[in-house]
Amino acid sequence: MIISEYFIFRLLISNLIESSNNMIYQNINHKMQCKFIILAIMGILQILYQDYFSELKQLDQSSTELFQRRIKISKQQDISIIIDDNIDQEESLIFGLHSKKHFENLMEKNQEWLQEICLKFARILNNLHSIL
Repeated sequence: MIISEYFIFRLLISNLIESSNNMIYQNINHKMQCKFIILAIMGILQILYQDYFSELKQLDQSSTELFQRRIKISKQQDISIIIDDNIDQEESLIFGLHSKKHFENLMEKNQEWLQEICLKFARILNNLHSIL
């Protein structure tokens, strides 16, 4: 779980954000559309991650300090992620991304796509875990 969180949320998403902030856009509409898609991808990754690990037993008292990240969008529409000590009740890894209910319509209409994405996501996580 820790290695997959590190890989997905610290490496993959961080590089995705950095690339999007350094990209040259045709105009403001193009920039806004790209940022929207990037945030949607991040939201789907968060949902897949939470669903994958939803069956884990929760400990009554955590042995580590919990922290959460928060999406921050600048006036120039650059995205950044900051660490936030205030944990929201939804237990999102990154606060500010769309929740699962925002993607329900997409997921209901594309069940085959969703199953394929879930299988590939699980395969990625299994490959990461097998490396250790």
